[in-house]
Amino acid sequence: MSIPNRNETAKKETAEETVEETAPAVPLLRIESVSKSYGAVRAVEDVSLTVERGSMTALVGESGSGKSTLARMVLRLENPDRGRIYFQDRDFTALTGSELRKARRHVQMIFQDPHASLNPRMNVKAILEEPLKAQGVPRAERMQQVRRIMERTRIPAEFLNRYAHELSGGQRQRIGVARALVLEPELVVADEPTAALDVSIQAQILDLLREMQEALDFTLLFISHDLAVVYTLCDRVAVMQKGRLVEQGARDRIFHQPREAYTRELIRAAENPADWADEP
Repeated sequence: MSIPNRNETAKKETAEETVEETAPAVPLLRIESVSKSYGAVRAVEDVSLTVERGSMTALVGESGSGKSTLARMVLRLENPDRGRIYFQDRDFTALTGSELRKARRHVQMIFQDPHASLNPRMNVKAILEEPLKAQGVPRAERMQQVRRIMERTRIPAEFLNRYAHELSGGQRQRIGVARALVLEPELVVADEPTAALDVSIQAQILDLLREMQEALDFTLLFISHDLAVVYTLCDRVAVMQKGRLVEQGARDRIFHQPREAYTRELIRAAENPADWADEP
């Protein structure tokens, strides 16, 4: 009977540890061959996309390219006709009932229009408590979490009893951001969150998103047609055209070395392409 060599055993154990350490991380979100039609209109056609944990990924394209439809399927506000969406390597499209409700705790959305997305009959306290109630958070803990997210997003305590119509557009969107983050989700989908705001307020909301992403370490899927905003905020970019994903990659590669003619057209049509033209 042969006795294993101690050095060989140590080498084998070290090799196994190295394999474990270098094993690729499972992406937070994986979209596989997803399609969605409305009658004869193909809104999304055979889209596959991977969103890595901790990334800030932009989904860009002109109006009608399918960005928002894809985002709604990621959130399960719409169901794909074909394909699968995996969240944390779990088939999100297969979840129903209580399983889907529990999973939604980890996937939240910031809407485009802060006025339309806030219930006019609810004050700020009720708006921020609503996601917590839906997830069964005990009453004693809800106000603690509401006050904590208000402090983090710099919403004054006196706003608790105010209603949406008593707030400015920027204040309403700040409430929308706080509502999306109150459950501390792992994935936040932001659908054109600054499009309805003026330029100065846009900058404040973008700074807030960046600050909150660093503090809470969530993954961001950012839908936008504004390439200047995307360049400022995101580290990865996926480009959609007529329901199809035509190009995806690191932000600098997409902006400085686009491979597809459509991507080059989008960049040329941007309002201030010189803002990134001289950067590496």
